[in-house]
Amino acid sequence: MIYITKNNFLTFIYLIIICMIMDSCGEDSIYGCTDSTACNYNALATEENDSCIYAIDIYPDGLYDCDGVCYSDLNGDGICDVVGCMDETAFNYNSEADIDDGSCEYSLSINFHHVVDGADIIFGNENIIYQNNASNMYSVRRILYVLSDVVLYFDNDVLELEDFIFINTDIPETLIYSINELPALCSGISFRIGFSSQENVENAYINVSNNFHNSMLWPNLNDPLSPFQGGYHYMKLEGKYMDLLEGEYFYNTHTGPTGAEDFSILYSEFNFAPSQNITVEMNVNNWYNNPTYDLGSFGPGIMDNIIAQSELFDNGLDVFSVESE
Repeated sequence: MIYITKNNFLTFIYLIIICMIMDSCGEDSIYGCTDSTACNYNALATEENDSCIYAIDIYPDGLYDCDGVCYSDLNGDGICDVVGCMDETAFNYNSEADIDDGSCEYSLSINFHHVVDGADIIFGNENIIYQNNASNMYSVRRILYVLSDVVLYFDNDVLELEDFIFINTDIPETLIYSINELPALCSGISFRIGFSSQENVENAYINVSNNFHNSMLWPNLNDPLSPFQGGYHYMKLEGKYMDLLEGEYFYNTHTGPTGAEDFSILYSEFNFAPSQNITVEMNVNNWYNNPTYDLGSFGPGIMDNIIAQSELFDNGLDVFSVESE
């Protein structure tokens, strides 16, 4: 069916007349808009000249057709209906919409926060101001860690993320992680700190951003009896501690697959009020408090120490909390 609007009817008649006068109908190319959905569609045109004009060009709000008639006026009040997302909690909420078209899209912003027993961490080795249950006075220089197997929960759905999340307190942009195109507001999250044995594969993440591979590489000595079997660290928590008798020492609370054992920690679901913004908080002191972990007893390096890794695994079961904003 050929659709001729008011806008191009006279042009249509004019071209027919010219064609008849010049006795050239069908002989020469006629240039014009050949798209029948355009307002200036030329039914006689044989060659497209990129001159097409559409309703959206004339009425940028997208509410009218070429003749200025509303696409939708369900209540017959002569006012065009505005179709869009009507849920204020969606990131594409349209305050002018009066008909919901099911297009709502949701997002989740995860903010990573680090404290010592509720107090914001003041990062830096000069700040030996924190104390654990072993009476170690310590500072926090930096924290790097991996969250994998991340699952988001909704009222009637779940979503498993394909990517892992890398947090590095030296890189501010890693302290916020955003996820878009969600089916609804998120109301729960679960994750693993570190990688499972199946995912902790040597050189598997060489091209990941923020220098992840070099920052978190776990050594491989190519010795079946060595505690170093390759893969990646779960966490690097670093700083200084004070030995009352001998002065300051560095500590490196580095967790990973020691002796090929999986010391990653899989946390069950954290629930919260449906939200598009949540805070995942780590209480650093909990890594050392239950059971009591003495920085002086284990020394600065624990990557090959099964006992230290096991204690940190037990302590780590309650280091995280999650709240909606």
